[in-house]
Amino acid sequence: MSIESVISAIVKFAPAVAPLAIKQAQRHEVVIKILKDLKFNPIQPPNDVSGVYAYALVEYGVFKPEPLLKLFREKEIQTAFWREFNADNPAILPQEVEHFLDWNILGDEIRDLKINPRQEFEEFFKIFIDVAKRTRTPAEVLRDRE
Repeated sequence: MSIESVISAIVKFAPAVAPLAIKQAQRHEVVIKILKDLKFNPIQPPNDVSGVYAYALVEYGVFKPEPLLKLFREKEIQTAFWREFNADNPAILPQEVEHFLDWNILGDEIRDLKINPRQEFEEFFKIFIDVAKRTRTPAEVLRDRE
């Protein structure tokens, strides 16, 4: 197969794939940071869980130590956060975080920095709620007013 045929195939499918790629990129922490740095950040963040979580992590993460941000990026922690959020049960996340920090090397790094994970997650939760509120469409804002 020639390079020309590969390029032709990519160009042919680009209109169908580009929106999906853009949608996925909007949920990536690095892309969000770059957009914000370039003042291209959208007024309304994506309205799915991973998008809201990523935007909240970018807003929360300013001046936070890297080990703490690594903790928030862990899939197990994100899953526990979402389970707690859905269940409206504040006992889920602290237990999961404690268990994770007991066996993961991040636990030593976070303890060395004297970070209180519970306090950090409370701060993150507030930011998550704020970002989630910004995902409302104009129609939802109007409906909420009525």
